[in-house]
Amino acid sequence: MFLRNMLPRNRRAALVAVAAVASVALLAGCSSSGGSTSSSGSKNYKIAFVPKSLGNNYFKASDSGGSSAVKAFGGSYQEVAPATASPTGQVSFVQTLTQQKVGGIDLAADDPQAACTALNAAMKAGIKVVTFDSDTNCRNLFINQATPQGIAKSQVDLTGKALNGKGTVAIESGGPNATNLNLWIKYIKSYMASEYPGITIVTTVYGNDDAQQSLNAATGLLQKYQTLSGIIAPDTVAVAAAAQYLSTSQYKGKVYLTGLGLPSEMRSYVKDGTVKQFVLWDPSHLGYLAAYATKALIDGTITGKKGDTFTAGKLGKYTVGADKTVVLGPPTVFDLANIDNNNFYVLFHAGSRPAHPRRWVGAGRGGRHGPSYFLPDQTEEVFAMATIRDVAKRAGVSAGTVSNVLNRPSYVGQDTRRRVLDVIAELEFEPSKSAQQFRPGRERTLGLSVADMRSPFFVDVALAADAEAKRLGMGVVLVLADADAQREEHNLDLLVQQRVHGIMITPVDEVNPRLEQLIDQGIPIVYVDRISGNRPCCWVTTDDVAGGRLAGEHLVERGHRRLGFAGGPTFSEHVERRFTGFSGAVDGKAEFLRRFDTDSWLLDDGVTVANAVADLPAAERPTAIMCANDLIALGLMKGLWQRGLRAPDDIALVGFDDLEWAAASMIPLTSVHQKRHELGQIAVQMLVDEITNGEDHVHRHVILPPELIIRESSALALNRNEP
Repeated sequence: MFLRNMLPRNRRAALVAVAAVASVALLAGCSSSGGSTSSSGSKNYKIAFVPKSLGNNYFKASDSGGSSAVKAFGGSYQEVAPATASPTGQVSFVQTLTQQKVGGIDLAADDPQAACTALNAAMKAGIKVVTFDSDTNCRNLFINQATPQGIAKSQVDLTGKALNGKGTVAIESGGPNATNLNLWIKYIKSYMASEYPGITIVTTVYGNDDAQQSLNAATGLLQKYQTLSGIIAPDTVAVAAAAQYLSTSQYKGKVYLTGLGLPSEMRSYVKDGTVKQFVLWDPSHLGYLAAYATKALIDGTITGKKGDTFTAGKLGKYTVGADKTVVLGPPTVFDLANIDNNNFYVLFHAGSRPAHPRRWVGAGRGGRHGPSYFLPDQTEEVFAMATIRDVAKRAGVSAGTVSNVLNRPSYVGQDTRRRVLDVIAELEFEPSKSAQQFRPGRERTLGLSVADMRSPFFVDVALAADAEAKRLGMGVVLVLADADAQREEHNLDLLVQQRVHGIMITPVDEVNPRLEQLIDQGIPIVYVDRISGNRPCCWVTTDDVAGGRLAGEHLVERGHRRLGFAGGPTFSEHVERRFTGFSGAVDGKAEFLRRFDTDSWLLDDGVTVANAVADLPAAERPTAIMCANDLIALGLMKGLWQRGLRAPDDIALVGFDDLEWAAASMIPLTSVHQKRHELGQIAVQMLVDEITNGEDHVHRHVILPPELIIRESSALALNRNEP
């Protein structure tokens, strides 16, 4: 049973100091902030994209298209998603977006029904809900890639003709609950049986939108069905993984593989003969169309009625069809003849870094993390044509004004800035990156922007980064955001003016468009203790899911069955990943799991949770609680003490971060240890590598494994005779 307590909003302007640990008032080490509210005129054009999961290159491409469209019509864009795809993983994000009063939610549903309660509540609140890629039973509009019959037919016809209508075929899919995949598979089976009766589909396997799981599924298929004639993989992750396995196996050239693939990932397999043909539409156009459809709903231009028409920017005019559906267009067949002519999934901007579609660099338990994808028309020819003077002429401003928009946006009025950004998006202009190399006579300095230096977590990370930079003969310019997104943006401008070679950042606003502008300018950016989403840069973080899992397994092993999860803002991806790991570890073992949401990560939030816990009847009170960070845990410990409850006698506690305070508290706190010093060191190493190696640099995504440090706050086994 899962229960949720929504705690009252903490409106205090500052944290009151409390004994032992209260000399600072701060955010926790891993806090995260959602996007800033934005609207154009009286319209709420704050658009949030919710893909099935983070790290999926297909959704990086589609979401980049959505981001481009939202910028073009002057809205505010953000992307949120669970770390891994699951039927219920998107629910909490939809609920948080509803609380944030966004104007529209564009969601690629992992399940047709799981998020409907949350989506219906969003629509009741006036938020427009548009699904894309995969549909739900509850939305205002669905953006379909192509007709499901057409998608199925294209893959079946390629397979049937290649096999001369005879043989055995398997299907390798993504998630088993995905509406679009299941519909395509239904039509694949139906069309295969009617048009190619000599071909038998022997099984369907699933890789769950994960590269490693998909690779394992492909390997298992060929081990079990050694005479298999072909594989149909209607999923971009699955088809790339199957191609990877076939390319180095004895089955290369013997097993026909087709499916829905990204040209940038499949190009090498087409050229080496592993894959003859595959199909796909342009996923960035899918996101672009979804964003403009959302705008049309917000504007009232359309309502979802059949026959409604709207204009989707550069894509032109679209008409709403039956069942409130808009179809992007027919898929394209890719083969050796045209694979080099389709660059709409290039890994990097032209003139920047070479594409390495199969070169994965990473560490930790997070699996493989690929490079990011960009808009389809960002090809070398387009960039060669557009200059800063072209932008200035089209926008009716000087070249200096364009430069200020890119480098010092606070110097330019809002209307002018928006007009220039629209032209930049239209011309797909990219500033020169050559200015960011090390230059003689220029100080070897790095920038470090910290979300809130009052946190000892960030202090440790900053000290480690400074020490590593010093070891490499460099200096660090430190700027403090004080948990203020506007101040953070101003600080980024200051770092650019200081001509630092690159910037490390723990962003307050992870979707701040200024960061994307800096990356587009060629300034190397490294996210520290954050995941950069669809932005092409290095990042280093801790495996939050594994940390939550360690805490859950520990408390279950101690005999606890009435469990709680306390604190952290629900828009934080850190919180959601930690809760995902914790809830997964106790699933099927807990009598109930009660969640206590808070607005921030402060000590006072822990005290508030303590009062909520103490007010519950004894039988409904958790016997053990995991906290989103150590500060909440320490505040919870203090609040419970004030209410006559003790840890671990009455309630066992586990924190996250393993600050020095954890061991020094009145009851030493069990905590999930984060490698704070390694976070700082690796961030510097990543940044220096990109600065030094330029076009030969490959972005790295590093996930550090956590460690559970068991102390007195949870050391006792639960007495099962207690109420």
